[in-house]
Amino acid sequence: MAVSENNPVFLKAVDATDEVKSAEYVGKLFLEVISEVGHENVVQLITDNAAVCKATGLRVKAKHPSIFWTPCVVHTLNLALKNICTPDKDLLESVAFTIYNKYSKLKLLGVTETRFVSTLILVKRIFQVKSELQRMVIDESWRFYREKDSQKAQKIKEILVSDLWWDNVEYMLDFSEPIVSMLRVADTDTPMLHLVYEKWDSMIEEIRKRVFRHKKKNTLTDESKFYDEMHEVLVRRWNKSSTLLHCLAYSLNPKYYSNEWLSEGISRVPPNLDEEISEGRNACFERLFSSVTMFRKVREEYGKFATAIGNFGRWEALSELYTINPLAWWGNHGSNAPTLASHAFRYNNLYVYYIMLAIYCLK
Repeated sequence: MAVSENNPVFLKAVDATDEVKSAEYVGKLFLEVISEVGHENVVQLITDNAAVCKATGLRVKAKHPSIFWTPCVVHTLNLALKNICTPDKDLLESVAFTIYNKYSKLKLLGVTETRFVSTLILVKRIFQVKSELQRMVIDESWRFYREKDSQKAQKIKEILVSDLWWDNVEYMLDFSEPIVSMLRVADTDTPMLHLVYEKWDSMIEEIRKRVFRHKKKNTLTDESKFYDEMHEVLVRRWNKSSTLLHCLAYSLNPKYYSNEWLSEGISRVPPNLDEEISEGRNACFERLFSSVTMFRKVREEYGKFATAIGNFGRWEALSELYTINPLAWWGNHGSNAPTLASHAFRYNNLYVYYIMLAIYCLK
């Protein structure tokens, strides 16, 4: 699939039934498609986070330095969820399959093998029908199920009448909600590469607030081993999936230079003052501009943009940093930085999820 600024477009299907899915084989397929589309029209490759895909990205980079491999954010978040909370899938399905229709109008969803979030959806459905489930196990009809498998029936009954179990279910749904919310945002046909960096930070902070609130702890003075473990998982997953492109896209979003956004968080700084972001952005510029002249030119233009020099410092430009779409902002105010503006149009219009194996192009 190729994803342009308009819609996803089907390019080709390959029967790889008898092939070894090696970096060499997958890389060859990608390079063939890139050649067909035109490498100058391709910005990024989006795949899952498998090692073979990363190796494929390196092969493409070696031939086309301006094309970036981007791990799928949705896949990364699913892996993080799987590391953080792993409810007993067999138990959940047993509970789901024992529900009598007369006790609930909600249909419980099955658990798919491809996305861990579906397990959490099932947990949420079970929590929504808590009362019906509890009535079910004291109903006269329950004995018919009990006769089929008395041990399983007894285990399910003990769980469903346990306040502690329900409290844990509610807690798990609460602290995982920020991750699920980001999944919903990322798993759409809306460009959001330029938002990922900030949203990931905000997601972690929201999880921290929920965990500390549940434990009745002070976020400034207390500690939580459980949160520390979750934080380690989320940071590790981010470090494995973040790319130079995230840094550049983040740097070219006008919103993150506005007083409104900077005042929303205690430790927020604009991208040009963030060391990690700046290193990634400059490394990205080096890959995109092999000419020293062009490299210096785009850095000079970025400096004007980041420090509000020239047209970037006009009242109209500053007042709209936070209020309008990034593409509209660059369309209105990017005329005195044409090279930077052209890349801002690209990187503020990129997706973060993959449909099979995706190629993002400009056409």
